[in-house]
Amino acid sequence: PTSIEVLHRLGNLLILPPRLNSKLGAKSPAEKADDYLKTGLLVAQEVVDVLPEWNSDFIEDREQRLLDWAKREWAD
Repeated sequence: PTSIEVLHRLGNLLILPPRLNSKLGAKSPAEKADDYLKTGLLVAQEVVDVLPEWNSDFIEDREQRLLDWAKREWAD
């Protein structure tokens, strides 16, 4: 997949405070790293730790891991 095809995939998304999300806009993940760390969010730290691996294959894998987690956690 191209970067455009993975842009809005779950595996490429990170929940951030609304104002921060707007401020960072379309910057690259590497350009966002310092701001991610300043949030104090564990998930943001985890993303910063894997930025060198951040590509379409990684995004697809992360998406699957997030979906698997959600299915386990919210299973009835």
